[in-house]
Amino acid sequence: MCETYRPFLEKGTAMDGKSRLHLNGKPLTQFSTHSTFAEYAVVPEQACIPLDPEVSLDAASLVGCAVMTGVGAAVYTAQVRPGETVVVFGCGGIGLNILQGAALCGAEIIVAIDTVPSKFDSARMFGATHTINAKEDVRQGLLDLTDGRGIDHAFDATGNPSVQENAIYSLRRGGALILVGVAPHDARVSIDTFRMHHQETRVLGCFYGTGNCQRDFPRMIELYKSGRLRLDELISRKSPLNEINEVYADMLAGKINRGVLTLG
Repeated sequence: MCETYRPFLEKGTAMDGKSRLHLNGKPLTQFSTHSTFAEYAVVPEQACIPLDPEVSLDAASLVGCAVMTGVGAAVYTAQVRPGETVVVFGCGGIGLNILQGAALCGAEIIVAIDTVPSKFDSARMFGATHTINAKEDVRQGLLDLTDGRGIDHAFDATGNPSVQENAIYSLRRGGALILVGVAPHDARVSIDTFRMHHQETRVLGCFYGTGNCQRDFPRMIELYKSGRLRLDELISRKSPLNEINEVYADMLAGKINRGVLTLG
């Protein structure tokens, strides 16, 4: 994390060190200085991006994280090329968008892996060509799908250190493991560095899909309008704000792709 931004990301204050949210006269902090479930918020001018009036707020609301992070991970961080092979560990909102990002890049084999098989229908809708239950022999399954060569790009969308440690063994020579899911701050992994040396594998961090909001949000909207990017299909549940706890419970249980909260 850039030290310039660390205090603001961790304390939830704006760039001038002050909070823009208050409750009963006391300042509130929020994740990444701006996220909130309040009805109104004060945001920096440079963080505001004009919205195409033809696009619904429901669809547009998803671009800010799940879509930008997932699609950007494939397009910008990994720079997946046509004909390459991809595996995605975790088929939540982020994982699904990594899948469709890989499909946009022209990947030939796109494998979705999860512990909840019911997610695989959505995974195939968003671009997966194959699926593997995480409870099975994943490494062997990936070798079988690639004629023993291994995978070019392995994406972790779980943030689970044990998944990250094992994902690197699915890579072919020169392949890359991309860490997209957010692990706990104190998480540590143990990696076979000799194998990395011998196989020339890489580990890449991915923050927000290596994206540029001013550049990429309009691009995502144009891809959506042209039918090349799925947004509406991400929404599994639309609920009023007072059902936020139920929506979070569904998300944690793997019952939904993404939930949209409304003030109505």
